[in-house]
Amino acid sequence: MIYQNLINTYKSLCSEFYDLDKPVAPKGVLDFYINEIKRSDQPVLEPMCGTGRFLIPILEQGIDIEGADASSEMLLRCKQNSQNKNLNPVLYNQKIQDFKLPEKYGLIFIPSGSIGLITEEEEVKQCLRSLYSSLKKRGKILIEFETPVGISGDGSFENREVICRDHSVINLTTTSDFDFEKNIETIKCEYNKITDSTVTLTEVEHLKIKYHHENEFKELMEVGGFTEIEKLNIQSPEVPENNVLFRGVKV
Repeated sequence: MIYQNLINTYKSLCSEFYDLDKPVAPKGVLDFYINEIKRSDQPVLEPMCGTGRFLIPILEQGIDIEGADASSEMLLRCKQNSQNKNLNPVLYNQKIQDFKLPEKYGLIFIPSGSIGLITEEEEVKQCLRSLYSSLKKRGKILIEFETPVGISGDGSFENREVICRDHSVINLTTTSDFDFEKNIETIKCEYNKITDSTVTLTEVEHLKIKYHHENEFKELMEVGGFTEIEKLNIQSPEVPENNVLFRGVKV
């Protein structure tokens, strides 16, 4: 599967659930990225910006930031959330490996392990090359990824729900399995929208997440062209223990 066929994931119910379940970025993590951005050249790009939980508060800081995402539904939410704050960010509905952007950026960042949605090694390499090409000379990239450290591999089941603005409910049921040979987690997500005790809409998505060992991901970044690769510490309890953040530079 290439890039999750993301045109078929993060659809309407998923995007609505995500927006309500994760309306704001974790404060400690957001503060870290804002500090890194202020120490870097602008403009800034968030290539997997989703509903804008990082992009919007960064834009509110007066920072020149643009966003991109493969999901048109997520970008629609991002645009709506921005308009609610009288903001109008530049947003691109593009996959990373197909970037055709008019700007070159001083910093690109992908937080929260979102890079794991790209599961095929060759696709990851292609995306990193594309990100490299999108940077100015001496521009920096920040990528947070998940490692398989501490993964038990036992199948998991979870049930959660959010209350929508129209007082309906979206219920999410997930089941997952982990492939230790490929370090890929497969998650089945079933979303049910319930209005007046009746299921009015259902979406089922199969999501794959790639987990990387540190040395493995560093090698991928080197193949993508990045140098001066170093591990950074976000120093926030809001970051999962198995998440790692690398910074790289375009020469």
